[in-house]
Amino acid sequence: MQLRPISDALRCVLLNTPGGPNLAVTRDALTSRRLPPSTALLKESLSHSKDRCTLVSWDGPRLRALASVRMRAGPRAWEIERLYLPTLSPAFNYSPESPLATGGLREVRREAGDEGHGEKELVDLLEGLARYAGTRGAERVFLRVPCDNPVARIAQRTGFFPYFEEILLQGNGGSVGQGRDDLSLRPRLPQAEYALFQLYSASTPSPVRSGLGMTFDQWKDSRDIRGSKAKEEVYEHDGRIGAWLVSGFSTRPAQMELVAHPNEGEALSGLLDHALARKGVQAWLVPEYQEALRELLIPRGFREVAHYSMLIKTLAARVKSPSLTPVEARVWQL
Repeated sequence: MQLRPISDALRCVLLNTPGGPNLAVTRDALTSRRLPPSTALLKESLSHSKDRCTLVSWDGPRLRALASVRMRAGPRAWEIERLYLPTLSPAFNYSPESPLATGGLREVRREAGDEGHGEKELVDLLEGLARYAGTRGAERVFLRVPCDNPVARIAQRTGFFPYFEEILLQGNGGSVGQGRDDLSLRPRLPQAEYALFQLYSASTPSPVRSGLGMTFDQWKDSRDIRGSKAKEEVYEHDGRIGAWLVSGFSTRPAQMELVAHPNEGEALSGLLDHALARKGVQAWLVPEYQEALRELLIPRGFREVAHYSMLIKTLAARVKSPSLTPVEARVWQL
């Protein structure tokens, strides 16, 4: 196991392109427009970015495993973006190649004892990535994997804890939604950051916030990075922000997200209709604690195509405050 030098990146691309499914699922991996694994690996490796680290494991000339971690929105939060285990047990390959294309989960049969093969290698990969992220100031590392994949169980041995599950729903906009002119929607402004944090705190259960981030700075760094063309709107009610709608115009399918205050249940249906007025295929990654949103999407023709588990590992944060040091002192009497 070794940190990725440039030569290893070229070796992976030219001789040992990572095979099999990527068991680490990021938001941008849910879209159809993405670079092939070898091209993306070479591009990122040549950039010398300190915001990303790749680990590889070789068995002679064979690539046994490859994993990488990247910074999220800020240095306090990192996310494992690649986890390829091509030569390990087939038990690890429980993952849809393209959930939006296949339209459902696929199962594989596992023989007794299969999961033991390669567990140590996976543990070494996850621990190595977490150590690197820690040296860059990370307080938490995220890992999203398909539900029921043995990776989730093994990751818990390295300190990852399953905080919540997510459901990926897919459907068509335009035909089911209609624009709403009666909603107090406006573009999200930069100065609304703290108000959005208050919305997040009110709409997210405390056990989940303990993983995603309890403070404003932790929440801001933990947010998923969105495309520059994403449209963000906020819904105002009684002088406060009651909901936050994000439409990913730069992705295909469009990734959608809606966060609403618990007291805005009556407005949720209208806000969803406004979001569904946008034509084209839409993908909604809905956390399990947003059950009301899921129950509104399914009658509107959306179907569940994948289930994921979000695991988070918290790391010890370095104290950056000044400290006192004892010194010898002499008292002079006059």
